Amino acid sequence: MRSAGEFRLIAVALLAAIAGLTTAIAVFWRMVRRPVTVLYLLAFVVSFVGINVHVGATIYLSRLLMLCFLLVLVVRWVLGRDRPRLHCDPRIVALFAATIVIQTISAYASDRIPESMRQVFIYLGAMMVFVTVVSLADSSAKVVRAIGFYLAGGIVQGVYGLYQVLGGPRGWPTYQTLLAGIPTANDRTDGGYLFISGYNVYRSMGFFPGDVSHYAGYLAGVLLIALAMLANRRRSGFLYVVILLCGAGLVFSLSRSGIVAFAGIGLPVLAYFLFSRKMLSKGRVFKATLKWTAIVALVAAVAGGTFVRAWRSDINLPDVGQVLGLRLLNLIQPGDSPAYESMSLHIRTRMLALDAFVSSPLIGVGLGVTAKGWYSERYRDGWAGAHSHHFNILGQTGMLGASLEWTFMALVFFRMRRGVRQSRPRSREQAVMVGLLAAHVTIIVGNFFYAYYTNDFVWFLMGCGWALSVAIRRESAMRETETIAVFPPAGRSAVAHA
Repeated sequence: MRSAGEFRLIAVALLAAIAGLTTAIAVFWRMVRRPVTVLYLLAFVVSFVGINVHVGATIYLSRLLMLCFLLVLVVRWVLGRDRPRLHCDPRIVALFAATIVIQTISAYASDRIPESMRQVFIYLGAMMVFVTVVSLADSSAKVVRAIGFYLAGGIVQGVYGLYQVLGGPRGWPTYQTLLAGIPTANDRTDGGYLFISGYNVYRSMGFFPGDVSHYAGYLAGVLLIALAMLANRRRSGFLYVVILLCGAGLVFSLSRSGIVAFAGIGLPVLAYFLFSRKMLSKGRVFKATLKWTAIVALVAAVAGGTFVRAWRSDINLPDVGQVLGLRLLNLIQPGDSPAYESMSLHIRTRMLALDAFVSSPLIGVGLGVTAKGWYSERYRDGWAGAHSHHFNILGQTGMLGASLEWTFMALVFFRMRRGVRQSRPRSREQAVMVGLLAAHVTIIVGNFFYAYYTNDFVWFLMGCGWALSVAIRRESAMRETETIAVFPPAGRSAVAHA
């Protein structure tokens, strides 16, 4: 006989299962009625890569939503409703197809076919994210709203990153605690925390348990989009919260690649487009700089150095300036210490990548070297990937594969730049377009310093930038048509024009 406590536990579990199933059905039915719901949910969860289930293959939240999108297409077809179509620019389709073909050929020419094909399927999933976004985001309003959900996800990532910094020394529970017993993939943390013994600090990494630099690259993009939108909506409290929390998350990640990419690439690119499109003026920036400098100085003076030091010591916050200074210094110091990742190690992995390219310049040595390394006869050393996506694809897929990827990146860049130029001056759409363009440039150039290009959030942003540019062009043409209809050229009446 079961005890009363066991019966209560079973009853609670049944009720939770029924509630979860009911909620899932309700959400799916809403997707069927309004397919754009898939886009908004994808925007929010696309960065939560740590929440997954690994059963042979890894199932992420973003992939579940893409599966839901395909089911929505089927259900709407059965019900006879108007259905969204999977559509994409023919040039993009051709590039995607050619990329997969070259990667597959390269995989079967290598000695790591299973590992290589796994990477090919990762690329297919990322491409599907792009196609899903451009299929659903058929208006500028939808893209802008999706970006709002994306920034909301950034708030959650920033808050959780700070939670990790504060909770690490105290042993607070993490989301891994809730997922205990569920098989997950790519979790390199210790109970949900990342501790650097060499510096004696805990780092923020949000829901990116596989790599803190991916988290930093994600936050850099969020910050650039939020800053661009702030130029259009100066009194938005939501944007200030995004900037504050995501900025703190980026700083406490202590990621050199993410912080350098944001400050050295993202901010200058963002400033260039904001000033060139006259969304910001030098006088306005100067006044804002003086105001916030005065506020920060006043708060620091009131708080007092002694109080701040005591407070920081009490909550175990790392001395970010000192740690970052040491990490940047160790980056340029000679030596081969893996703990400090000196420049000599980074140079060596890139030289191995170039050697892999020279050994097979057309198709490379095959994807998947991070799972099963490639041995260099010249350097008498194994290559398990460089801290650079561009060097990785050059070595693994050769000039053919790398050229196809670089062409796609350039095509997205020029499409976004066209969207910036065609958008209404100082409009909300132009602000979002500028933010997406700055984030795209930062991610692409930043992948010279690290490798996170195949993350779903990267392809989501590229899809949003492409879709928004297309929508801006279409809506601009519609406005011009309406203007001509109302105010026809001289010598022609509106009736005659019609």
